[in-house]
Amino acid sequence: AVILSATGRRSSFASSTARACAPPGPGATASRSHRRVAAMSGNASRTVFVGNIPYNATEETLREIFEEVGEVVSVRILFDRDTGKHKGFGFCEYRDADTAMSAIRNLNGRDVLGRNLRVDSAEHDKRGQLGGGGGGGGGG
Repeated sequence: AVILSATGRRSSFASSTARACAPPGPGATASRSHRRVAAMSGNASRTVFVGNIPYNATEETLREIFEEVGEVVSVRILFDRDTGKHKGFGFCEYRDADTAMSAIRNLNGRDVLGRNLRVDSAEHDKRGQLGGGGGGGGGG
């Protein structure tokens, strides 16, 4: 299936991904991820949490994938200061919240080097620091 991003760019995704990302039909209950994306529209975050990143993936690898949805401002993978290895999660920032929501809808579950990425809204804690949308996964 071909999906248009918030910026109008065309991206090809497997039809199963398109079906999985489609809104529920009449009378159906919205999935947890659909409710979260709908709730995010009121919070308007331009940054998404990216979990389950393979250890051999680089920020450039992620940038290429996330640019399929729209213009990326920054990509950041967090590293363990003791071991120097990345922790298996990071963040991607877009120019606007609509593009970030498109990334959540279209890239969550995307296979990258044998692992399925977890893409979710990034939440700010009371100190203003970013955190994931709960749970997550380390690379490996």
